[in-house]
Amino acid sequence: MKFTVLITLLVVVFSAVVLAEDSIEQAAMDIVVARSDDCGGQWGMCEEHEDCCANFMCYLGTCVQR
Repeated sequence: MKFTVLITLLVVVFSAVVLAEDSIEQAAMDIVVARSDDCGGQWGMCEEHEDCCANFMCYLGTCVQR
């Protein structure tokens, strides 16, 4: 009985680690992609609509998607 419970817990822990690893990797990639998508200077700052990428507009000093 103890052996069965131990194996079950190990499977659950292993599954949780695998899922967390994928989530952490995806979150890291989101940060990298967001920072490389630079619309209007560092961190998307702007003064006019022309400072932003296509389909973005300047709103309160930041490029936002239309």
